[in-house]
Amino acid sequence: MKIIGFLIKKILVDVKEGKRDNLDVKSNLNLDDVKEGKVALTKQPSILINFNFFVDYSPDIARIEIKGHLILLDDENKKEEIMTLWKQRQLPEEIKLPILNYILEKCNVKALQFEEELGLPLHLPLPKISQQKLKTQPQKEEKSDSKSKKSTSYTG
Repeated sequence: MKIIGFLIKKILVDVKEGKRDNLDVKSNLNLDDVKEGKVALTKQPSILINFNFFVDYSPDIARIEIKGHLILLDDENKKEEIMTLWKQRQLPEEIKLPILNYILEKCNVKALQFEEELGLPLHLPLPKISQQKLKTQPQKEEKSDSKSKKSTSYTG
């Protein structure tokens, strides 16, 4: 399986006035449809996966919605397996996780950009640098003429 395309078809950002106390922020990703497709540059069978990603700020404060599709290339046997399983609204596990992770990676970055621009709380916690007491350990004497290097570590 190769992901050869990612296209966003619709972005909706709706922010309403109101108190922003006690917000409940939820995000979700839905795979809406899986279809056979054709890519002009190759004779390999392609598959279009339509998705809908959204972040909801409750109670009815804001909503970010991103719709689009992903284009996959695979062999004919795998394509038939995917299309058969999709009739039960399922996908093979070996492609489901990489697809979901790829879509989440792309959509989360877009959603974070809009949240930052519109002053909304971020739906994902970002890593933060915290100061820790560094333990001083006795350094071993080096026989070389070079100066000792000190390092500082941060955890996020």
